[in-house]
Amino acid sequence: MGSASAASFPIGFTRDTFEHGGVTRDIYRAPNTGPAVILIHEAGGLDASTVRIADRIARAGLTPVLPVLVDKPRLSKPRGQVARNIIGLCTAREFLAFARYERTPIVDWLRGLAVREHELAGGPGVGVVGMCFSGGFAVAMVTEPTVVAVVSGEPALPWALPGRRESMPMSIAELDAVSARADAGFCVRILRYQRDFKSPGARMRFLTEMLPNASVVELPTWNVNRHSVLADATLAEPTSELGRALTGTINYLVDRLRPAS
Repeated sequence: MGSASAASFPIGFTRDTFEHGGVTRDIYRAPNTGPAVILIHEAGGLDASTVRIADRIARAGLTPVLPVLVDKPRLSKPRGQVARNIIGLCTAREFLAFARYERTPIVDWLRGLAVREHELAGGPGVGVVGMCFSGGFAVAMVTEPTVVAVVSGEPALPWALPGRRESMPMSIAELDAVSARADAGFCVRILRYQRDFKSPGARMRFLTEMLPNASVVELPTWNVNRHSVLADATLAEPTSELGRALTGTINYLVDRLRPAS
């Protein structure tokens, strides 16, 4: 999709708005080349790393759709922007950053977006990729029947405070619905750095118990600050462990959204 400039970022995408349940947000959609993949940015906002991932998705014959949940699209982040975004996440009712076992309002909007994008792009269903604060939102999207592929990268909400390290941003009813679909064979792909304190091991253990068919990728590192698996992977050598994690993720999406006839 080409390189981006600050004035036109993100280049190659069409800006649109989507309203659902009284909530209206911007989205950026790549040219339609196949079934839709909703790619939800990290807490830093929609930036160059998001677009690099979207480019890999588009090259696989899928249509990336990028909703804007915090801040605005930026080629590079001003100093302190990530911290400002995190403060916004902590105070916004639609994200419930500290809640346990509550339905997260933004997920209802994302479900509506999945239905609309399936109508536009066609195919067997929609894929969802969530990362960082949105990693758990992707898992919650398993409850939407049009969603047939889910990638959860380093799920970080609720924030990993005592008593919340195993929690996910879902109500008990949603957890039960996700578990039921997993029991019926739904496979979620989960990625995480092994020592990532923002996406704790207790949460990974909870997910693997709830999702016995999950495809789990845990990358070894001694650095507790390593967090953004897919973003890092776009800059890694394709044959490296990180590079293979990205390739495996693209293959997972293609297998479910463009199955061989």
